[in-house]
Amino acid sequence: MPEAMPGARLAVVVLHYGDVAHTRRCIESLYATNTSHAAIILVDNGTRDSELSGLETCYPALRMIHLPENRGWAGGCNAGVRVALADGSQAVCLLNNDTVVPGGADALAGLGARFLETGPCLLQPRISYMDEVKGEQIDPASWPWAKVVSEGFYELNFAYGACLLVHAEIFTRIGLFDERFFLQLEETDFYQRAVKQGYKSYCDTSVLIRHVESAGFGHHMTPLKCYYITRNTLLLLEKHRMVGKAGLHRLKGLFWLLWSEQPGAVADKKMTGFLKWAMLGRGGAAGFRAGLKDYFLRRFGRGPKSLESMRGASGQSD
Repeated sequence: MPEAMPGARLAVVVLHYGDVAHTRRCIESLYATNTSHAAIILVDNGTRDSELSGLETCYPALRMIHLPENRGWAGGCNAGVRVALADGSQAVCLLNNDTVVPGGADALAGLGARFLETGPCLLQPRISYMDEVKGEQIDPASWPWAKVVSEGFYELNFAYGACLLVHAEIFTRIGLFDERFFLQLEETDFYQRAVKQGYKSYCDTSVLIRHVESAGFGHHMTPLKCYYITRNTLLLLEKHRMVGKAGLHRLKGLFWLLWSEQPGAVADKKMTGFLKWAMLGRGGAAGFRAGLKDYFLRRFGRGPKSLESMRGASGQSD
């Protein structure tokens, strides 16, 4: 792997919200190998978790930002990006707190070395689930349709926020993440904006991270996640004027994503089953209906607090 960009400063922004144990494990993995002197920025997204102070003691170089309130993935990451850009970072890696980087910060700096070959772009590593039984989450090498650029290097038609390295030029040119999304699809919006300005997204499979996925929700598809995906899909369609086949394809994807997670959905793939669930169901269906309502009422940002306490796709509180 080539050396990191000469004179470059990489900033890794880790957003904390939820389980302190996940955040501690992530930070520990980054500092296991950090000879590249990447700047690690930990953003506390309004939690005020006292246990985080122990990380500052263990890692004096760690820079912490304490936000007064939860600003979602978009707002929390933006706070870290602003600090990184003000410090002169040439690349920013947005990293979920429920990840582990086996090669430490040096692995991410090595990923940034790809900018020497590609120029400013969006970069992702190969991502495996923390539970190895689940296999790979992002590995274009196993996708027959993936576009090969060179050995182990692929062009993607999306961006994934669990670990997303962005050249500073892109933030300067297209701006930061749209905070109306708050959570879910904000990186998709960012990708669409970047593509329109001629930038591309790639995956370097020589760099690996491990990801729990949706640890902040406590479940893969909670009512709150249904809410954000519903509302933000409609916002995405509107913002990027996705009409015709493109818009219909994304709407169908939304319906199937939500419906396939519900009990009994596998046995009933008809649209009538989805509509019955959407109108009368609890849990995820309540999130779906609230997402529709808030989109049409133009209520964006943080979702209803009433959904935050609801756990599980079935809608039963745990």
